[in-house]
Amino acid sequence: MKIECVKDRLETSIAIAEKITGKNLPLPVLSAVVLEAKQNTLKLRATNLDMGVEITIPAKVNEPGIVALPGSLLARFLGTLGNLVATIEVELVGSTVHLAGKN
Repeated sequence: MKIECVKDRLETSIAIAEKITGKNLPLPVLSAVVLEAKQNTLKLRATNLDMGVEITIPAKVNEPGIVALPGSLLARFLGTLGNLVATIEVELVGSTVHLAGKN
């Protein structure tokens, strides 16, 4: 998976999805936000088993793929960037996710 998308849209979508994820649950996957990239869109999904959310935002998809990331960690990371970065590049290499900012 390798995508580029507007940082503000990704940050807003992650903030919404992260509110749905569970805290201190027996299933760690419930604290994750699933990112699925295909056909110039990025879908973000989150659930706590009582309710779920799916958000679709436009993205430049260089390689389609899917990955689950901790929602709170991703939200905090994007929040620390402030207005320094306009575009975020997300790349899945093996089992490692690389996040890079582009201006």
